[in-house]
Amino acid sequence: MMISHFETKKRLFGGGEILAREILQSDLTPVELDLLRGGYLQLLPSRDASGRVVTVTNLSPLKGISSADLERSMRYFSMATLRDDDTSKHGTVGVLYNFDDAQVDMSCFERLSQLEFCWPHRQLGAHIC
Repeated sequence: MMISHFETKKRLFGGGEILAREILQSDLTPVELDLLRGGYLQLLPSRDASGRVVTVTNLSPLKGISSADLERSMRYFSMATLRDDDTSKHGTVGVLYNFDDAQVDMSCFERLSQLEFCWPHRQLGAHIC
């Protein structure tokens, strides 16, 4: 898992000093920052009954977004949530919803789910609405 983590980080963000440090907002492109600021990924203010952080993903703003921009912004978001010790212990659960029937290419999420094996966090469930 550790090798996969650094190989994926290198593929997404390049080599060099970024491999030895946290991903910063300054490492993201303007498109990726706009995605995050737009709130497509959010954390609920309280945890679920098992103490897990609940992440909510709004699929509507993702129409036309490249999988590379999506991967990089999700990686940043996931790594930022891991700064909390309870989150790294209990894991997360995700809720994906699509209000506007944006018809997002779900194959992108299939590919992203494969990244779970190289991310150092535990996503213990997902609900798609």
